[in-house]
Formats: sequence, structure tokens, C-alpha cells
Amino acid sequence: MLSPNTAPRGRSIWSQVDRKTFENGLDNLHNAKFITEPQTLREEDWPKPRKFEVLPFAIEKQLSDDIAFVSAYDYGVRYVTCAAIEAGEREGLLIRLAANEGVCVLVVGAWTRLISTLERCAKKALSREQCVEDALDIVITLNRNRILGRLASRHFQRSQHENGPARNALPERLKTYLRSSKRQSTETKKLTREVDNLHTAFLDMENSRANTGTIRRVVIDAFRLTVDGISLPVRLEKAGFSPSTIDTREVREVNKIANYLRVCHSPVHLSDSLTVISYNIFQNQARAYRNVRAIRLPRKQ
Repeated sequence: MLSPNTAPRGRSIWSQVDRKTFENGLDNLHNAKFITEPQTLREEDWPKPRKFEVLPFAIEKQLSDDIAFVSAYDYGVRYVTCAAIEAGEREGLLIRLAANEGVCVLVVGAWTRLISTLERCAKKALSREQCVEDALDIVITLNRNRILGRLASRHFQRSQHENGPARNALPERLKTYLRSSKRQSTETKKLTREVDNLHTAFLDMENSRANTGTIRRVVIDAFRLTVDGISLPVRLEKAGFSPSTIDTREVREVNKIANYLRVCHSPVHLSDSLTVISYNIFQNQARAYRNVRAIRLPRKQ
């Protein structure tokens, strides 16, 4: 068993449980040979549409997933976030956030600015294109270190207790991956050119202070690789890559980086049907969570 003594002082798991008891529990769990199945919500189990719901469940689910993704802005279990969207008679949309150690003030500040940006777009004071760009800058500012970690950038700041060798830069690993294909199709050549563009943007970022502008270029080039934020595996399969070789860390990381731009598009399109007139953020107490915050989006009048 690997040593668990890697956490900073004051954050060790042994402050809550005796180590011997914990190890005995692990042994018992291992001997039980019990492996749970992944819990997924199948589409056939989705709730049936209701007459007066503000959002179809498919949009509600995707938006909740996107909000949780953006809010988990750094590595570590403390940042893991879940989100839920509720609709009230007078309150419009209510977004609830919960994180393992409480929703950070940085997350609340970012969503305050995002909602303000959406409000301006809904009132036609901001174009869709500018709204997406401004939203992306807010998302990048919040998730900066996590994006740098996904890219394996030299600017990435690791936690002090984390060990292990640094990985090669993501664009370099992507180039190696593409060269592994024996079939150099037209699609493969197109992908190679786009990865070269991503690599160029990455090097510009590496040779600077990795500000929001240079990171934005990298995110946009990653998005272009995926077409829509999620479809890089589809492109690779069309290029002749075997499905068994597509589910790699490199491909998943590109999709996740592209996701930061994709998630900025959905609420902008929603602003056509939801006018954000006012909002407030509040904190209350709930069992099993240190902090629970909610963001109110009033329904269009």
C-alpha cells in the first residue's frame, strides 16, 4: 500500500480516523471483492415532460453538468462540485451549488460576473459573440491552473504534496499519437495541421506569462479540433483510428479543454428565452455540506 502521508499538515485523513482502523477497513473491503456498477442516468429514466417547465430536462441536465464542470476549477477532491437547477413560480431559475469543502468565494464571484454578462446579452446590450468571448475570459480566469494542468504547461502550479514526473506537453503527445496511424488519410492530415496550430498557440503561451489572452487562443484551437467541443473521437474514427486506441488521456484532455468554450455557448443561447433582470447570491446551511450557495435567475416576463 502506498504511503498516504502526502497531505499538508492539518489536512491529513488520520486526523479523523485511526490509521490501523482505516487499513483494516481497506483489507475487509478488498476481501469482499465487491465492485459497484457505474451509476448513470439513462435517457429512458429521465422524468417525463411537464406542461409548464421552464427548461426541458435534457437542457437542464446538460446545463447542470456544465455549471458543475466550470465550478470545479482546480485539481483535488475539495473542488469537486455538483449543481442542480430548480424552477420556482416567482424566482425563475434557481441554481444550487455544493462542493466538498464549501463553494469557494472565487466560484461565486465568477458566476456573479457571468450572470451580469448574460443579463447584458439578454437586454441586447451585448452581442452574442461578445457575450461568449467575455464569458470565456471569466471561465478561463477561474479555471486557469486546471487548464494549464491539462496542457501540462510549465506554468501549472502543482500542490506541494503531489509527486511524480511531469508529463510532456499535450500538443506534443497529440502529435505523437497522430503519427502512430499507419493510414495517413485526408482527415488525418487535416487533424495534423490543426494540432500544429494548437502547438503554436501553446508555445506562445509557454513563452509568455500565460495570461487570459494566450490561454484563450489555446482553448479556441482545442475547440476547433473537436468541432463542437466533444467530437474529437468521431473525427479520429473517421480518420481511420481504431476505436480501441481513441479512448486515451490525450483525447479526453482535448475534449475537456474545448469544453470550456462549449459551455459558454449554451447560456448565451438561453438568454434569448430567459431575461435576467436581477439576481442575488446567498448562502445557507445544509446537512452534509459546509456551504450551499444558490444563484437566482428570474424568469422572462
